[in-house]
Amino acid sequence: MNNLYTEKVLSALKNADNFMICAHIYPDGDAIGSLLALGRLLDKLGKTVTLVSADGVPRDLLCLPDAARVLTPDQARNRAFSMAIAVDVSDEKRMGAAAELFFAAPQTLLIDHHATNTRFAQMNVVDGQAAATAELIVMLYDALNVPLDADAAFQLYCALQSDSGNFCFNSVRAYTFACMEKLMNAGLDLAFAARRLFLTKSRAHIAALGKAIGSMVYFADGQATCMHLSAQDKVDCGAQDADLGGIVNYALYMDGVRMCFMADEDVQGNWKYSLRALPGEDVSDIARKIIGCIKENRWHYGLVTIADTLHGSKSTKILRARLNENPYYSSCEDVPVNFIRQVMNHLVMKGYLMISDQEYHVVRLTDTSDSILNGGTILMKTPKKAPKISEEKQPKKSAASQSDIDHSLFEKLRTLRLEIARAEKVPPYIVFSDKTLVQMCLLKPKTRDEMLRVSGVGEMKYAKYGEKFLDVLKNV
Repeated sequence: MNNLYTEKVLSALKNADNFMICAHIYPDGDAIGSLLALGRLLDKLGKTVTLVSADGVPRDLLCLPDAARVLTPDQARNRAFSMAIAVDVSDEKRMGAAAELFFAAPQTLLIDHHATNTRFAQMNVVDGQAAATAELIVMLYDALNVPLDADAAFQLYCALQSDSGNFCFNSVRAYTFACMEKLMNAGLDLAFAARRLFLTKSRAHIAALGKAIGSMVYFADGQATCMHLSAQDKVDCGAQDADLGGIVNYALYMDGVRMCFMADEDVQGNWKYSLRALPGEDVSDIARKIIGCIKENRWHYGLVTIADTLHGSKSTKILRARLNENPYYSSCEDVPVNFIRQVMNHLVMKGYLMISDQEYHVVRLTDTSDSILNGGTILMKTPKKAPKISEEKQPKKSAASQSDIDHSLFEKLRTLRLEIARAEKVPPYIVFSDKTLVQMCLLKPKTRDEMLRVSGVGEMKYAKYGEKFLDVLKNV
């Protein structure tokens, strides 16, 4: 493995004497482990080192050596630094309040493994193929001829194991295990470290896991799952964010499941989404066209309209709005429109897009959208490989049905869905998707058997919500 550290970077590290090192907000094992191990390396070189994390150290990582040294940005604010280093930070906004300290330093260095990194520092060492930033910290120990010790090995094992999914993710490579060999040779007590960091769980974690599993819903013929934890669920379990690590993986590692996500509500009522999927296909080109199309449309339209524009629809709505003049119009004409929508939903869940709370749910860009336009890679695993269907072979009923639905009825169903979602403290789509509500408007089921023929309504969903929606449909 070629060492990625240039003489310019190594010389800057050797010549600087006072360092500030920071990790990303909501830090995980790779962020904290790499932060601590880099601090330990610079200690050995006789440097003055200040370790900073905007959100502190998660409770389950306080057992790591030197964790007590980590300060908040406010605690480090009056210190002067000759160099600032960001580790495991893909975008400058991910530093949170530590960004002010970082950019105040005369020299800045970034060390990271995210392929979407925006390279915001003066010097950037980025390897998008690495399983974890920890690999680059091990490489730096080698480049500076600093021997690893048992404490650094413990820190870096935490980082490697955390971001590699216990060495199971597709990003794991031969060099990942070469790093592990170095850690073992440095005195890593693997049995103790694994038990202390990952195998021993808090009671709150077990309680939250039970709640999450109890909320699990299967869809896409069992190939995708979702779970949710409301703010009240976490209060009932006595759980904090540190207690939720790894819970989302339980929704993925089951027979037949290829994709999952978990929705997690904070005390302000905002929902955060964690997505996991088996190794996926590169949809970066489609993602760039989606974001470009939204920019050109100045954020005025919803998911369906954006997808139809990209697919090249000649519907009255598209032509009346002159969306056929958008430079991205028909740029995805060979891609099934449903697949375009799947990619858009994936971008929403990953935080590259957001849906407004307005009446018509307009699609908006986020602070991270431009990272895709600048060459970021987006991988997505779809529950089923979308077949290529030519426009003339698609059922004409579907295109017409979207404009022929009873919008008054649709709004009544949406209002009922929102009431149920608020009562259960879950996102509305957990109850029924918009697509399912549209089908209800088209089919207007009046009985249990007719309702079960609606796509998205299974036995479980019917038992929970079916009668309430039938009451609305029977009164049409």
